[in-house]
Amino acid sequence: MYTAIVGRIHTRPLEGSDNIQIGNILGYTVIVGKDTRDGELVLFFEAGGQLSSEYADKNNLVSRKDDQGNRIGGFFAENRKVSHLKLRGVLSEGYVAPLNSVGYTGVDITKILVEGYEFDALNSHPISNRYETEATKRASANRQVVRRPGEMKGFLKQPDIPQLRHVINTIPDDGVLYFTAKHHGTSGRLSRVLVEKPSTVWWRKLAEKYLHFPLKREYVYLNGSKNVILEGRSDSSKDFYGTDAFRFNATKNIILRKGETLYFELTGWVEKGKPIMSPQDTTSLKDKKVSARFGPKITYSYGQEEGTCGLWVYRITMTDEDGRQTDLSWQQVKERCQQLGLRHVPELGSIILNAEVKNTLLERVDLLVNGIDGIVPSKVDSRHLEEGIVIRCESTGGTLWIKQKSTLFYFLEGVVKDDPTVIDMEESS
Repeated sequence: MYTAIVGRIHTRPLEGSDNIQIGNILGYTVIVGKDTRDGELVLFFEAGGQLSSEYADKNNLVSRKDDQGNRIGGFFAENRKVSHLKLRGVLSEGYVAPLNSVGYTGVDITKILVEGYEFDALNSHPISNRYETEATKRASANRQVVRRPGEMKGFLKQPDIPQLRHVINTIPDDGVLYFTAKHHGTSGRLSRVLVEKPSTVWWRKLAEKYLHFPLKREYVYLNGSKNVILEGRSDSSKDFYGTDAFRFNATKNIILRKGETLYFELTGWVEKGKPIMSPQDTTSLKDKKVSARFGPKITYSYGQEEGTCGLWVYRITMTDEDGRQTDLSWQQVKERCQQLGLRHVPELGSIILNAEVKNTLLERVDLLVNGIDGIVPSKVDSRHLEEGIVIRCESTGGTLWIKQKSTLFYFLEGVVKDDPTVIDMEESS
């Protein structure tokens, strides 16, 4: 879900500019006009979203030309995508708008739009949504969804992981935080799950149907992507990659305990010449340091030989016969990965949460993901960027996952998605 957020912006001058200034809102850096006041409540749209056509039209935000060929309107393209921008060497991470930009919806701005309020619609007027290319929409619509009775009970999806800057105030005070590398790949899960199987014997089929005999239950292996339960044969299950063979190859010969589920990231290659994730074009940055460090294009191989796929575990659960799921601790995850001969995502550090740590957490994480100069190579493969980190928070209330991507990665990822033919691998899988 993609929402607009009401936040308080703090501004400072941008050297050499008379018309724009630098703003900071909710931990994001943005470029705003000189008419934005320091400390003002505004709407923030993070890069990666899309403004609704109505909102853009009401605020004249889409760039167009009049009959004389003069440019009029705002600076948004026809697709209304909220993109990262680089102006005067500053990376802007979103779009800021005044509160009255949604006045046409009829909401009481003074009562509804309070600091911290998030929304994607107001009074049934759509405001924003997550941006998807047309190719991504087609891939999502065409993917094969294969489910059999009872599978979903014990084969749960990994919940979407929120961003640290959005949820920092909700992190449990008694948490232990583990910082792990966030790999740029496609999600996967493998489980030995208990399923119900209808009988093939005629008399038992009738008993199950009319006398409500319990179905037979047995443990089976299920393989899945982020959203889809895959078929049992890699040669018959097709998705937008053209094949699921790389998923089954990566998980073959893994022997799980009954009720055990692995959650992991797959990195590297679908096959020779076809990386799992689309390469990123660094020339769009016009930054000599980045191009010199990584070359004109970044391919996220994570040390995999071309044509091979790597598996990195980040979560393991156990599910009992009643469908209750329990997380292994991070220490248990690491020990279990060693037993299975699997890699877990790299650990970058850990810390016990307290008031002081919480007050400085954004700064600590920013240094981890952006470094001193904004360029942090992957700990696994220095030929490409570190995408960011995932914070695993273990507390008495359970386990939470929170992410933070690097500013440079966000920018390059946004450039890739400017191409309408590019498929968002994670959203479509």
